[in-house]
Amino acid sequence: MTRPFRQNRFKRILVLGVFNQEVNRRIYEDVLVQALEAQDTRAVGGYTLMPDVKDYDEKQEIREAVKKAGADGVIIARLVGVKEKERVVPPRVDYYPSMGVRHGLYGYYGASYHSVYQPGYTVTDTIVNLETTLFCVDTQKLVWSGMTSSQNPSSDQKIAKEAVALVIAEMKTAGLL
Repeated sequence: MTRPFRQNRFKRILVLGVFNQEVNRRIYEDVLVQALEAQDTRAVGGYTLMPDVKDYDEKQEIREAVKKAGADGVIIARLVGVKEKERVVPPRVDYYPSMGVRHGLYGYYGASYHSVYQPGYTVTDTIVNLETTLFCVDTQKLVWSGMTSSQNPSSDQKIAKEAVALVIAEMKTAGLL
């Protein structure tokens, strides 16, 4: 039987983004820190305390960062995968009204609309999946976890903003923020 999480809101959260590229880590951490602070939850980006992403693999480095931040919660966000998926857009016929001369009673309708054929084609969608987890520092237990997917994102900033908006909404619903 699972016991519900009993702590009230988290007051200070350390945010750790585990991504292949340094710029993505900083973008995600910054966006999440700003969103948490907008919810009156103090937050610290991991890169401000651990500039080298390799430190995220070291338990002692994380413990020291948690202590420096005075965090009661730690969010770890990681890239789960990027997939490309093909889909077929079927052909279609569109009808457009025509302007100009009408062709009498029997030719009126046919002359009122022109049809335009649009051939089918294949599109490759890019899907980016992120996992975000929240741990309680006191118990060292997982408190909350969520998965987000972004389809055909135009930028890393857009991925972060979309994912963070969903994460914050769910954490609020769960009473964690």
